[in-house]
Amino acid sequence: MAAPRFSHYVALGDSIQTDDYPGAGRGAAALLHRNPAEFPEFAGRDLLTGNPGCRFTMLALDAATTRGVLDEQVPELEGLDPAPDLVTVTAGGNDFVELFGVPEHVGRDGVGAIAARIEEILGAVRRAAPAARVLVGTVYDPSDGTGELGGVTVDEWPPGPELLLDLNDTIRAVAKESRATLVDIHARFLGHGKRAGAVDGDPPGPADGPVWYCRLIEPNRRGAHEVRRAFWEALAL
Repeated sequence: MAAPRFSHYVALGDSIQTDDYPGAGRGAAALLHRNPAEFPEFAGRDLLTGNPGCRFTMLALDAATTRGVLDEQVPELEGLDPAPDLVTVTAGGNDFVELFGVPEHVGRDGVGAIAARIEEILGAVRRAAPAARVLVGTVYDPSDGTGELGGVTVDEWPPGPELLLDLNDTIRAVAKESRATLVDIHARFLGHGKRAGAVDGDPPGPADGPVWYCRLIEPNRRGAHEVRRAFWEALAL
C-alpha cells in the first residue's frame, strides 16, 4: 500500500495509542506517524512518508475514560490548525474495567452507557473535523475470552467476554452510522493475551513476543506495533 497523504493526524482516546507503556515514540499512534528502524517491515509505511510535513497531535491519555475523552480531549480539536484530516479513536476499555465483577444486568446497562458515549465522541469529532478520515477501534480482551483477569477487581468474571462482544458490536454499528472506519483490535489481539502467557509483565516487553499486553490491560511494544498495523491496514479500506 502506498503511504497515504494527510496533513494533520490526531490521536484521541486511551493508552492503547500512547507511548506510556511501549516507550517513547513506540506507542501505536506515534508508530503510525513515524516508523522507527526497529520495525524494518514498516519502512516507508508511515504517515510522514506520504507527507513529510504531516503534523501529529497526541490527545490520547493513559487511563482516559469515554467521559474524559468527551470532556477533556474533544474540545481541544476545535482550535487545531490545520484542522485534522485523520483522527484515530480508542475508547471504552477503561470504562469496561470499572464494570469488572458487577452483576450481569448492571454490566449490560454499563455497556449501553459506554457505547452511547462513544457515539457522542464520534459525533463531536465529525462536527469539529467534518472532512477528517476517522478510525475507531474495538476494545481488546486480555483474558482471551476466559473472563479471567486477576488483579483488576476479581479473578474471574464469567459474563465479561460476552459483554465485551456486545460492546464491540455496538461500536461497529456506531462506526457505520458515523461514517468512521472500524478497526477490529479485539479480533486481532485474540490469542495474544492470557492464552499466550502472563499478561502482567513489565513494559515495554519483547518486540516479537506472543503476548501483546503488559500490566494486565496495557499494550506492550509488540501490542502497540500490532495496533499500528491494524490502523495502517484500515487506511487502505
